[in-house]
Amino acid sequence: QTQYTISNAMDVGNPSNFPRILELYHKLHPAIANDIKGYWYSDDQTRSAMYDIFKQFAYQSDPHGAIAYAGLKEFGIKKDNFNIFLETAHPAKFSDEAEKSAIQKVQIPDILKKILLLEKNAVKIPNDYFSFKKHLKQLI
Repeated sequence: QTQYTISNAMDVGNPSNFPRILELYHKLHPAIANDIKGYWYSDDQTRSAMYDIFKQFAYQSDPHGAIAYAGLKEFGIKKDNFNIFLETAHPAKFSDEAEKSAIQKVQIPDILKKILLLEKNAVKIPNDYFSFKKHLKQLI
């Protein structure tokens, strides 16, 4: 059962990228578990991580990046290594949460401001590669 969180990209019961990971590891769960560690955090812990990132690095994180950072910290930051965490979006996508957690207004880049003013242009196509390819060819 899926539960709503402030990290909505993680609110999926059957993640679309998991089959790709399975293929990379030839469907061997022990191999996956050997290389990939999983951590999970509550919304309050996520907000706390967003606040910590802002206070320590003067960087406004999105909730997904904050979870990655919290996982990196829990896994153990190594002083002699590079420690990298990645984000999925600009904090403006989660401005309410980002502003609450960092106690600062999110600065929206000019290019994103322009994009937000554009009219939405969505086209429904069947869920298969042939239809997708056909649609793309019509655009060029």
